[in-house]
Amino acid sequence: MAEMEAPKSAEEKTADLESLSFEAALKQLEGVVGQLEKGELSLENSLKAFQEGTQLAAVCRRKLDEVQQSLQILTQNTDENGPRLEPFHPEAGRD
Repeated sequence: MAEMEAPKSAEEKTADLESLSFEAALKQLEGVVGQLEKGELSLENSLKAFQEGTQLAAVCRRKLDEVQQSLQILTQNTDENGPRLEPFHPEAGRD
């Protein structure tokens, strides 16, 4: 007989969400939005879905921020060949 799994803690659920790729998190978020838009969930389940959706949206935002930080930005400094690309360092502007 299979054992029942203990419910996951909030920390475990957050860790699970953080481990998702951007695409997987976005797909899950779209599913949650679809459920909420149908309006067929009970109030309690709607609240749970909303909370899950906000967590998924936050994961997507963090993953987008991480990508943005790794992108190169076009600087205002130009040389004889025109504008040049330099790595983006967000912490450099935080003084």
